[in-house]
Amino acid sequence: MGIRGHGRPGPRPKKTDPIVAAIEPEVVQTPAPAAKKRIRNVANIEAEQRYKEKKLRERKERTGADTFEEFWAASLKGGNQKQIAAWKARQERVFDLMWYIEHNVSGDYNNPASPHYCDPNDTECFVGVEEGNQDLREDLAQYGQCSRAILSLGRFWKNAARMNNYKGDDAVSVLATYGILIAVPTDLVRQWDEYLKEYRKKQEDVTLTCSCGTQTSVHASTAKQILATNTRYHCPKCSDKSTDLIDDWGRLKL
Repeated sequence: MGIRGHGRPGPRPKKTDPIVAAIEPEVVQTPAPAAKKRIRNVANIEAEQRYKEKKLRERKERTGADTFEEFWAASLKGGNQKQIAAWKARQERVFDLMWYIEHNVSGDYNNPASPHYCDPNDTECFVGVEEGNQDLREDLAQYGQCSRAILSLGRFWKNAARMNNYKGDDAVSVLATYGILIAVPTDLVRQWDEYLKEYRKKQEDVTLTCSCGTQTSVHASTAKQILATNTRYHCPKCSDKSTDLIDDWGRLKL
C-alpha cells in the first residue's frame, strides 16, 4: 500500500475514450459588457480640482517643515486617518514596554524613593523581570524592532530620494513619516538585554557571611565548594588569623 502521505495510494484513474478525449469542445466566447463611461460634470471637475489643491498644499507643508514636529503634523493631517488611529493605538502598548524597560534599567522601578517605584507586594501592578522579558519577547516576535537612526539624519524629508525609502507601513517608515512608534526601539532592546544579563548573573550569586560580619558575594557553585569543605565561611582576613594560630604540625600555638 505504501507510506501514508506522499506514498499513499490514491483512487484509480477513470477510463477515458481516446477518441472523445481528442475532440475539444467548442468554446463560445461571450462578449464582456461595455464599461459605462464616467460622466464628468462641473461638480466632479471642481471636486477633483479641490482635491489636487489640497494634496499640493499638504505636500508643500511637509517639504517646507523645518522641524520633526512640523513635518509629522503635516503628514498626520494628510494621512489615512483610520490607519493612523490604528497605529496610535498600537503605540500605547509600545510606550508601556518602553516605560518598563527604561525604569528597570535606571533602577527606579525597584527604588522605594522613586516616584516610579512599584511595590513587589502589589500583585496587580508589579511585573517581575522574567515576566516582563517574556512580554517583550512575545511583542518582538510579532512586531519586530524599530531603529531610531532616522532621527539623527536631520531634515531627511527635504530629500525626495531619501523619502522614497520610507513609503511603506513598516515600523521605520511609520516613525519617519508620522512620528509614531509601532515597535519597540532597537536601542532600548539592547539596553534591556544588557540589564537582563546582569540581573540573571546576580540571581546566581550567593552572599556568604563570616563570623566577623564580613559579607562576600560569590557564584552559587563557588559557595557550594566552600561550604563542602568548611562548616562555616571565613573571610580572607579571618582565614589568615586561623592559619597563624596553627603550627606546622597542625597544632594550636600556645
